[in-house]
Amino acid sequence: MLPITVTLPITVASWLLLTVRLLRFRTTLVERRFNMLLVTVTGILTTHEPTLRSELSALTGGRLSIGLIYQFGAIGFMFSTAASLLVAAAMLGRVQSAALVYGLAGVSCAVGMLCSGPAQGPSPFTMYEQPGWGQFGFWLALAPLSYWMVFYFGRVCIAEMRTQHARRERALHATVLGAGCTVFLMFSLTFVSTALRALGHESWLTRAQLVIDNNAVFFQALPFLVIGAVPVAAWLIDAIGLDAWSRRRKRLLPLWFDLTKACPEIVHRTSTPVAAHHSRYFLHRTVIEIRDSVLILARYATPTPAELRAAITASARTTPEREALDLAVRLVRACAAKTRGDVPTGAGSMHHCAGDNLVEEAAQLAAIAAQWSRAHALVADPAISAAARA
Repeated sequence: MLPITVTLPITVASWLLLTVRLLRFRTTLVERRFNMLLVTVTGILTTHEPTLRSELSALTGGRLSIGLIYQFGAIGFMFSTAASLLVAAAMLGRVQSAALVYGLAGVSCAVGMLCSGPAQGPSPFTMYEQPGWGQFGFWLALAPLSYWMVFYFGRVCIAEMRTQHARRERALHATVLGAGCTVFLMFSLTFVSTALRALGHESWLTRAQLVIDNNAVFFQALPFLVIGAVPVAAWLIDAIGLDAWSRRRKRLLPLWFDLTKACPEIVHRTSTPVAAHHSRYFLHRTVIEIRDSVLILARYATPTPAELRAAITASARTTPEREALDLAVRLVRACAAKTRGDVPTGAGSMHHCAGDNLVEEAAQLAAIAAQWSRAHALVADPAISAAARA
């Protein structure tokens, strides 16, 4: 049996993931159906986790025995099968009635319980220890929907693997397909084992089936937990500003702060959108406000003194660095002129190539922002200022 140090963390992680997804991810049909799948998977993990199973039995005063709770896990498997079918249908764009699929799962479970009866007992394997053909009938009732789910989900994974070019995506779908194949093999093994027990034959195969039945669910659940955790991780990264869009914006903030301080009239002050890509919106807005500030400050631009141009050339090691530093120096001087209240010199310009997209635009402005502190130092250098006045 797997140690509690493995089973308990997986089950607790499933509960935490389920809580976050139910609170934050329920907009689309696929999200809602995946959440329902996660509900059933979490329930099955709970019925198979020894510590939680014992605590649940104790909380009910033993009315829910260990054996009955474990049997509820088998029933939960049927509803996870139904949820998987609905997720696969949503991913394929097929219309499947949730009421019909869950209704079939409910009927299958009812027929199965009529065949086997409740498995009240102190052992999790009570349902397998009952004499006769009841357990074979239980699993036979669950078979049609289970095999339908495996083949249907397999079609989705194969279709996705054919269209995906990213190795990570293909590997993820291959893992899910592998989990579906293990369900197929486990179900078939359970069929054979329950038939052997009904005939009175105990062997290494029936003993192996008990071990696999009790432990395999923790491995089968992992791909679904990973899939469910990906958008949660992306949301958390976005929320704390560690996504790529936020990192690009942070590089622009020193430049943005000084430019908008000199040109406060261009700052967009409406409410921010509550959207999935709000960090991209903030970057876009920051780029626009920097651009608008540059257009205003161009009217305050004056020729750079020769001494300052020489200092720029001496400070820069490459041509792109020199061009970025030169523009940064002109912007620093223009900011100072506007802040002092100088009269605009006219319709000046600060030539700067625009990027073809937001990423390129942000990268070009980031090159200027990287020279911003150096530009301030050059403009404020007393020796350069004295030479320029002389």
